[in-house]
Amino acid sequence: MTRGLRKRWLLHGLAFLFGLGIVVLLVAHAGFARFFEILRRGRPLWVGAAFLVYGGAWIFRTARMRRLAAFSGRRLGWLEIFRLQVAGFALNTLLPAKMGDVATMGFLKLKGLPFPRAAAVVFQTRVLDLLLLVLLALPALTAARPGGVPGWVMAPLLLGFLAVGSIFVFVTVDRSRRLERVLGRWRERAVRRWPRLLLQKLADFYGGYHDILKERRLLGISAAHSLGIWVFEGFTAWLLARAVGADPGMTVLWLALAMANIGKSAPVTPGGIGIYESMFAAVLVLTGMPFDLSITLAILDHAVKKVFNLCFGLPSVAMLGLNLRQIYDMSQGTFEPGRDPS
Repeated sequence: MTRGLRKRWLLHGLAFLFGLGIVVLLVAHAGFARFFEILRRGRPLWVGAAFLVYGGAWIFRTARMRRLAAFSGRRLGWLEIFRLQVAGFALNTLLPAKMGDVATMGFLKLKGLPFPRAAAVVFQTRVLDLLLLVLLALPALTAARPGGVPGWVMAPLLLGFLAVGSIFVFVTVDRSRRLERVLGRWRERAVRRWPRLLLQKLADFYGGYHDILKERRLLGISAAHSLGIWVFEGFTAWLLARAVGADPGMTVLWLALAMANIGKSAPVTPGGIGIYESMFAAVLVLTGMPFDLSITLAILDHAVKKVFNLCFGLPSVAMLGLNLRQIYDMSQGTFEPGRDPS
């Protein structure tokens, strides 16, 4: 292991401890005795049902990526797509800086999809997730009293909506793929090898993403799959709320999910630990739920989803036959199949 890689893992470990410390502080604020009392009085059958319902969200998640991958040039089976995607989710929990998403692109490349097009597929899944989360959060915002929604809630949702809208509008207006040609001209003028390679990859990515967005039927079906994902994720949170004796309502839970997932999109801590729970609980407290119930539900929701992803994701990583160094190289875009990783 190189010195730079050791330093990166050290920082990753410190970030994990920082996120775990946030969770501990939140529980301490609620009271450890109260926290464990709520868990003890919880209904395990409801938690088990939530685990299964979250698995249902993966049916839509797998169907969405399978269709996007097929359109981009590689038709894969349901089990293959599920394994490579849940492996990426597991690695996002364990590896620094959203490396799991890049590893998912690498897994798609191993299955025969060119890396820039694999990047376009993964990017589109994230864009659709953000769009549907914002749309599902809107009813909770419109039901709030005038002036009752604080800026820290409105700003991320508004920025997320503007970001997605800007992407869609720009690609729609750029029908002749002018940006792709501009990148190509810059590549031809570049003197060094790495800028030429980077610009070529960017041009290929943009071309692949442009193809995905201009196919309206594909966009509609992918958006429907995304809706299914977040309906099931919201129902998962609702079942967990019932398990601990709370009922905040589906619209509030979707708002909490939107804020929690937007918050953890910045790779501050591994898997968003501490960030996810903070944002989720803050929304629930804002809508009137007691803090002890809010933080317990937030931790339980995140834990159920992480346990599912790790239980299925880590064996999937092992089935791919890659060691830690190869996965790291893949996430950095330097891994080549068949090359000795030592």
